[in-house]
Amino acid sequence: MHFSKSYRYLLINAMDRTARSYVVYPDKLELLCKYVDAVDRLQWVQCQFSADEEYVATATTEAQKHKIYMWELKQGNLVRVLEGPQEGFMDMRWHPNQPSFSSLNHFGTLFIWKINYIQNFSAFAPSFIEIDDNKEYIEKEDEFDVERTQNEIERISKPLEDMGDVQIDIIATDFYVNNISDTDDDEGPFFVPLKM
Repeated sequence: MHFSKSYRYLLINAMDRTARSYVVYPDKLELLCKYVDAVDRLQWVQCQFSADEEYVATATTEAQKHKIYMWELKQGNLVRVLEGPQEGFMDMRWHPNQPSFSSLNHFGTLFIWKINYIQNFSAFAPSFIEIDDNKEYIEKEDEFDVERTQNEIERISKPLEDMGDVQIDIIATDFYVNNISDTDDDEGPFFVPLKM
């Protein structure tokens, strides 16, 4: 027997080779769905709810096979069969928050099952070309050089010429306050007292 995370559903693994899910009401249980391997009629050794209560996972006792069956909770449709190595099956658990789970074989090897997301950057930029390996690119000498006109050079250098020789004091520790208030307060800056 296994309750879902919210205790709304109950999953029972019976000896008649069928796992059943029930909706739990305060005064009764109502059958929701049956999960049975119609082809091989295998006995389930373990059954679990997913963290989001959308799926049910069942595992078989078939000789030295590591097969996990994924079912839709409410419709009972078989979504996928996950096959591990030929080392048998012991136990499995869903991750409490993520769409992944782990399973354990007879030798103590832990398998982590999760969705393999494929990144598709061409959906963001249609001209983007995906490559398998790095490609060496040799840029031309002036490829990224900025060509400026004489007017642009004069416009950029004019403010610097107007400043003349300005001495910048980088050693003094005097506090400079830029008072932006509407009133003429000569009290100086306001500091919030802070104890550390």
